[in-house]
Amino acid sequence: VTTNRINDPATAEAILALRAERIGVRSLQEIHERDARAAGRVPLVLPFLKPDGKRVFTYRQLLEVQTAPKSMVVIGSGAIGMEFATVWNSYGTKVTVVEMLPRVLPLEDEEISTELGKIFTKNKVELLTGTKVQSISATKSGVTVKVSGEDGDVMFAVPAAIACADVGD
Repeated sequence: VTTNRINDPATAEAILALRAERIGVRSLQEIHERDARAAGRVPLVLPFLKPDGKRVFTYRQLLEVQTAPKSMVVIGSGAIGMEFATVWNSYGTKVTVVEMLPRVLPLEDEEISTELGKIFTKNKVELLTGTKVQSISATKSGVTVKVSGEDGDVMFAVPAAIACADVGD
């Protein structure tokens, strides 16, 4: 398996600039917004979730974050959730993914999903599958997330949470 990684920020910026020029946009934010629209995705806000753009984010709000938190919880392990988990993990953020279904990327082929789960775990992304978020509450320093799963109820505090649940347009 060959992995192409761009470790040089200048190269990454050059690639983004070329892509932006090719599709006629001026910023990385516009690229993400255009990609999200093209995919027909809109954020789904869960009933217990109160996105504020400071500690609790929808995936669109997270596009505007300028600094990486020390840790974060990603709610939902679909394509968008796992993309954000990958990106923020590469920035050094400790990422925990909470998925209600028994495996990450549950809409993908089971064998591929299982193998990707192993890769995420190897890359130190914590995966809580078969786990349901009970509540999220903002605190002065971050958020408290209460989840329930096979091991019962667990509560933990993190600087940021992102809800990556989304639905087609």
